[in-house]
This record gives sequence, structure tokens and C-alpha cells, in this order.
Amino acid sequence: MALPLMARIASLAMDASIRLGIGPTMEKVVAMPLAERMAQLAPARLLGEVAEVPTEDVMIPTRDGVPILVRIYRGGGSLPLLYAHGGGFAIGGVGSCDHMCRQLAVDNEAVVVSVSYRLAPEHPFPVPLDDVEDALHWLLAADLSVDPARLVIGGDSAGGNLAAALALRLRDRGTPVAAQLLLYPALDLTVSSPGVLSYKGLGLKHRDLASCASHYLNGHDATDPYASPLLAEDLSGLAPAFILTCGHDVLKDDGRRYALRLREAGVSVEHLHMPDHCHASLSVPKLYRGIAEVYTAISMFLST
Repeated sequence: MALPLMARIASLAMDASIRLGIGPTMEKVVAMPLAERMAQLAPARLLGEVAEVPTEDVMIPTRDGVPILVRIYRGGGSLPLLYAHGGGFAIGGVGSCDHMCRQLAVDNEAVVVSVSYRLAPEHPFPVPLDDVEDALHWLLAADLSVDPARLVIGGDSAGGNLAAALALRLRDRGTPVAAQLLLYPALDLTVSSPGVLSYKGLGLKHRDLASCASHYLNGHDATDPYASPLLAEDLSGLAPAFILTCGHDVLKDDGRRYALRLREAGVSVEHLHMPDHCHASLSVPKLYRGIAEVYTAISMFLST
């Protein structure tokens, strides 16, 4: 399906700037100072109306003693939702997904805890995954008035990878969560699936995925299921999953394959495909139709 006009113009302009050597390729972005990468935000004019919700920034400990930032959104209820931002494992922080977490908190009366996990390449696998797990344990131990039996872990893009990998890790340890929220997730860091290799559309390309995976893995085996959840031999016993895929996204087929494999393993899956969206559409909602539909579908999934 055709992209909305403004989304198409923005995507074409980005692709053209990269071809001309003046656009922000992943390699150029990763070369930026860490503080600049952490502060990367979508332009405010592309966010639309941002939900109002009480927030609090807290520094929490990690297993190696280095504190990280989490942002707490108090949506008025007891549903706990741990959220990991996207950005190719190398970009972003709590600010980059702030508008999304606000909407999730308000729509679901949730206590959302967004994690500024440490970024690659300075902190490669498994540090970001460990940071998200440490934030989960902090969330459950903190006095946030949540129901731990309803714990949801979620994320977009690279954050979707971390959420899916953490769901696997927790299942393997006998402590599965209640649900997974995976928004256009990166699920196979071998970046060798037919859908990824054949994608010729707008937005992220194979080279971008390969760069992100290389910086994150730093030589670690890409077939490790905690790096590539799609490659796990056994997906049974995992938490029910909501998976969002987009029609103009190099990752769409991997998301579909994961939904299929989860269902084959007996896991309940809600798969929403937005044919006229690009990767990371929720980050720039003013460019797309159907954003409210996505959040409504998420709320219906989390309410069951």
C-alpha cells in the first residue's frame, strides 16, 4: 500500500541524502559522541499531541555497579510495563520514546518504566540486555504499586529485540512474564533472511541492519537466541505476544515469521500489520494514518 504523501517525501529525501553522501548513515551516527547519540529525538513537529502523565526520572543500579536512568510514567493503574527504546542498539534513550510511553501509560492505566540501557558499540552484547533485565528486577522490587503477575515487557525495533530476548531468558529461568509488546522488532541479527536480503523499499536497508548488528554483537555469535530470538529452537512457554509489522520495512518478514513460529509453538499472538507504514512510524506519528488504530489494538491486547 502507498505511503502517505508526507511520509513518502520524508523517506525519499532521507534515502537521497544518504546516496549523495550527506545523510546520516548508521556509521556516521555511531561515530558521534555517546551523549549526542543518547539525546537523539524526533522533531517535535512530527509528534503531534503528546499525552500528559506524571513522570519521574530515577537512577537505578545494574549488576556491574554502573547506574542507568529509567523514566517512570504513572498512568493511574497497576499494570507494569517495562519498555526498551529503539535506535539500532546505538542511539537514543528515554527521550526518544517519551511520547510513546506516555501514550501507553494513559491508554492502559499503566506504570511504564522506560530504560536508558547502555548503548553499543561502547557497551556491546549482552550489556543492553542485562541492563533491561536489571531494570525489570528493580521495577518489581520498587514501591510502584503494580501487579507483578501482569508484567509486560516491550520495545520498538532494537528495543523489541531486547524485549523478545528477555522474554526468552526469563522463560528459560522459569520466571516468564505476562505479555510481550514487540513493535517492528529486530529478531534475527544474522541479517540473512530472504526478506531482509531482498528488500528494496524505503527506509532501513540491509546495510543498516548489518551495521547495527555488528556494533551490538562485537563478534558474538549472531545465532545466539538471546541475540536473535527468531533463531531459538524452542519458543514454547513464552508469554503472549503483540507484534507490529510495517509494509515498508526491511524487518517485516522477520516479524511475520516470528508470529508464525510463536503460534506453531502454542503461544498466543496478536499480529497487526500496517501496510502503509515505514519502520519506526510510531516515532513520527504526524506522518502516518492509523497511529490511533495501533494504540487501540495494543490496549485491546493488554486488556485480555
